[in-house]
Amino acid sequence: MEGFYIVHILEKQEYIGNTVNFKTYRKSYKLKKQIKNNPSEWQIFEGTQEAIIDKEVFDVVQKIRDSRRRRTPMGEMPILSGMVYCADCGAKLYQVRSKGWKHDKKHMVCATYRKKGKHICTSHQIRNVVIEELLLDDLQLC
Repeated sequence: MEGFYIVHILEKQEYIGNTVNFKTYRKSYKLKKQIKNNPSEWQIFEGTQEAIIDKEVFDVVQKIRDSRRRRTPMGEMPILSGMVYCADCGAKLYQVRSKGWKHDKKHMVCATYRKKGKHICTSHQIRNVVIEELLLDDLQLC
């Protein structure tokens, strides 16, 4: 299949039990080329088949895919970039690091505090190793 990538799998609503019609059309029955329809023109029928992925999991994946992720000035893409949020204000946590720092010194800090100041959200941070330990513990419970 030409052009079939993981991103196509991650956005397929069929995996949550929906049937999606009218994704494409043809200008004429004589022309074989398919033209993609705007998603607003799709016809979606919910719950027409058994879901193989929970709707909640699907929604989380879509939220992660929609979030904007950037590389650090050092050209790296932090593993948790765009996925960790402040418990107080709900803003994203930014990766903070330096060339001389070892892994245990890298941490994340609230975007609201960093950009708008301490009068909007308090100064708090969490080290990457702490987040990684919490994630590992949760994964081992499953």
